[in-house]
Amino acid sequence: SLNRRTLRLEIRDNGRGFDTSRLEAPRRGGHGLRNFEARAAELGGEAQITSAPGQGTRIRVRVPLRARRGG
Repeated sequence: SLNRRTLRLEIRDNGRGFDTSRLEAPRRGGHGLRNFEARAAELGGEAQITSAPGQGTRIRVRVPLRARRGG
């Protein structure tokens, strides 16, 4: 969803899922799920990853939008 102040994104599946405690810390230039959290934080937002073996996965992202100036 999108409004004037916030972008909210949810991605989910009903797949195999995984143990989120086994996610690695973000690495410079990495493209993993922890990096997803780090990039959301850089934009002043947050990402939440929820998963469990046999339960599927859900990723929620909230990022504040900044007003554009001059065009």
